[in-house]
Amino acid sequence: MAAQRSIEVAIQQLEAYLRENPNAPRASTARQQLEVLMSLSVSASRPEWVKMDAIGLLEIPEWRVASVEGLTDKTRLSVEIRCDRHDGGDCWFLPFDRAPLVLVDNTGQYYPMTESERLPSSVRHRADGQAVITSGRIVNLTVAFAPLAARSVSGEIYYRNNNQAKPARFSLLLPPK
Repeated sequence: MAAQRSIEVAIQQLEAYLRENPNAPRASTARQQLEVLMSLSVSASRPEWVKMDAIGLLEIPEWRVASVEGLTDKTRLSVEIRCDRHDGGDCWFLPFDRAPLVLVDNTGQYYPMTESERLPSSVRHRADGQAVITSGRIVNLTVAFAPLAARSVSGEIYYRNNNQAKPARFSLLLPPK
């Protein structure tokens, strides 16, 4: 945690320097350092679970972004999906390889999904292609998007086309102590 706080302090200092000195001789170096530090900054707290639909149907699971990894060629998110039914019933959702996601950052920039990890073989599918998970189960999937811009500090993901899901949000900034 101390290292993450140090990274965040360094990010804030570089951002302040660039605001005050955008054309300084060392501004280019500061931008490069900022980009590297932002790629190291990961979500320190897990966001709340939200339903994957707008109306809160019982059979629709919840999801959240568990972690964010900024790489030079992509942004990789670990997404958790859970069936939180208390009646023992199943939940279902559109698999991401069939219904791609989109990421929108805090500035409104759109990032397309480039790949999605396949669902575990233990996940069943309905006749309509939707993935089925049992009550109490959590499925972890890795999803990749185009690389985030250096100025991105938060964002949200949702389905690109069938957009009934509440967005799963994430932050790259550390929460206050």
